[in-house]
Amino acid sequence: MNKLMFCCLIVLLTIGGLNVQAEERLYKPFVLASNGPGELVQAINSVKRSLLDVGFIITGEYSPYEGSHVLVATNYQLISGSKKSKGAKFAVPQRVAVSQVGEDIQVAYANPEYFAQAYQMKDDMKWVSNQLAAALGRIEEFGSKGMTRKKLRKYHYTFGMEYFRDIMVLAEYGSYGEAISKVEKSLSKKEGGAFKISRIDIQGENTTIYSVGMTEGYSSDQKVMSIIDYKTLKHTAHLPYELIVKNNKIIALHPRFRIAIDFPELSMSGIKNSFMQIISSPDAIKKALTLASGGECYYDEDLDEELCGEF
Repeated sequence: MNKLMFCCLIVLLTIGGLNVQAEERLYKPFVLASNGPGELVQAINSVKRSLLDVGFIITGEYSPYEGSHVLVATNYQLISGSKKSKGAKFAVPQRVAVSQVGEDIQVAYANPEYFAQAYQMKDDMKWVSNQLAAALGRIEEFGSKGMTRKKLRKYHYTFGMEYFRDIMVLAEYGSYGEAISKVEKSLSKKEGGAFKISRIDIQGENTTIYSVGMTEGYSSDQKVMSIIDYKTLKHTAHLPYELIVKNNKIIALHPRFRIAIDFPELSMSGIKNSFMQIISSPDAIKKALTLASGGECYYDEDLDEELCGEF
């Protein structure tokens, strides 16, 4: 082998190695921004100021259970970019959580780069990660051992579970205006235990993105999280859920996908801290979101189960 051929081989191997490294980057669902002694209310106020300082708009907030607080934030770039792909609309509301764990305060947020792949977006959302890191900090990603871009973009927890593409149509009306009216009325009445935390309108597209909390039965934020959010680093930024009005239809991610993508290493079975322990929750969440949409549920005798939304 002459020197020229040898040099070409080295270049090809180097390029191949770089491509493998790029493909093998592992994404995790949450980012820990800070973790240390503190006081919850002061930490919440500090997070708000920091988000506002880098150009985020806080569109809503709530405390789903004691010792936790979630902020919903967005900016004009996220709103304008929501038109680029179906998944981008689910990423318009960024979720930032402040959690008290013993004497410590954890600040964490949903990882924009992880969900950009999980929601099959065109934008890699690296710029959003940089903005959140600049505002809040970035210690480490957590929530799983990590997944490659390829695996995330076709994520499937297991047989019988939904993919990203299995988006639910919860209700359909005669117009966008009627759909908005139905959602606003249902959320104000807390139908199904669902209530409004945030509303983001996408101007010029007949699209509105709601973030909703849930309080009743097996759909309750507190009940679900008390079972599945059991590790030291808290996944509080799993909450809240998104409900989208698009033209005359109201859609949402299927709860089985939504839970699995945020908790990809949650075991399927076990006497505690497993999917089996919240087996009734996905259907309960679907029911709550359907009722929040002004939709209806009915009991099907042949299937011996309650059905909600469009069939």
